[in-house]
Amino acid sequence: MNKEFDSFELKNFNCEDQINLDQEFGYLKIMRSDDNLLTLIEDSEYKKIDQSKTTFSDYFNRESALGFVLDIGIEKIKYLSRGSSFYFGTKLKNNNENKKITQKDYDKDLFAKIGNSFRKGFQSGDSDKEIQVIKFQNILGIYNNACLLFPGFHSESYLNLMRIIDTIADIKYGKGIDFAIFVTEISDKINKDVFISITNLDALKNRVEVSNKIFNYQLKLLVDNNNKNKNIKKEKVIDTMNNFKAEDKLMFSLFFSLYQYRNQNVHKGFPFPDIIKDSFKTECNKDVPYISFASGQSWARYNRPNENMKEEDFIDIHESLKSIKNVFKDQYFILLPTWYFLKKIARQAILNQLNKLT
Repeated sequence: MNKEFDSFELKNFNCEDQINLDQEFGYLKIMRSDDNLLTLIEDSEYKKIDQSKTTFSDYFNRESALGFVLDIGIEKIKYLSRGSSFYFGTKLKNNNENKKITQKDYDKDLFAKIGNSFRKGFQSGDSDKEIQVIKFQNILGIYNNACLLFPGFHSESYLNLMRIIDTIADIKYGKGIDFAIFVTEISDKINKDVFISITNLDALKNRVEVSNKIFNYQLKLLVDNNNKNKNIKKEKVIDTMNNFKAEDKLMFSLFFSLYQYRNQNVHKGFPFPDIIKDSFKTECNKDVPYISFASGQSWARYNRPNENMKEEDFIDIHESLKSIKNVFKDQYFILLPTWYFLKKIARQAILNQLNKLT
């Protein structure tokens, strides 16, 4: 039986000669093709799952491990050939969101407004205005990078969008309260659109109940703490939250959940789950998918091609959180905003800030 190989085009780096990988974990070599493509050759059989028996799964990404060993970023960008078949040239990642851009999307006035306000501020001779321009231009750079990274590097892109909100928001109280209130006050229209969209979908109505539970609990904590130690700033936050409408409470809980998820899970080495990439369209939700329908996500310990999977075969993605696992699994996870929704919020925050700058 002839050995079969797969070949991939890698994101280019300065590779001198070829690198023999000794068939470790199915990798054979990195080499330049005759038309100067940086190419990875691997054993076609390595990743195939045995269909005759139960086998162990693994959680091992060969590209990232090899990249660490070589101390360079490794990314497969094109599937060149499979086994003994013909050339395919299949693109593996589309590092930009898949939406059509037309002449209608070009806003001449907005483009001029940004450029002119930046020039005016930077040439004003006022150091505060100069710093604001530098800061704002960096924010636009972060937004641009977030778009370029998605969907290939969705977790990194998502974090960039959160950085924009962190940067623009005036965080004082911490623990997600300020972050959530800031987002809630960005746009009344967005809040109403989100509330209508989610409550009109039967599969998502229970998420509103969960969000109310989170909101009421956080408000009660603030009130209880303030009763023990009176604080003017806390009282202002409590007054703000008491005046929230139903749609505002939902928005608050969505982004409070996001803040907790990032700080207590993602910052401990776990990526944002793939559900943030979810996209769907409904009659009442034509443009932005706000949250995913998914109610959980796990890693599999075993491959069982000939029998049903068992409960003990799975590792919940929140297992490391121990005592607070259920809060994340049953509350924060199911309220995570999608990337499309977070981008919409970050963009509106930038537009609001631009109006202040000008």
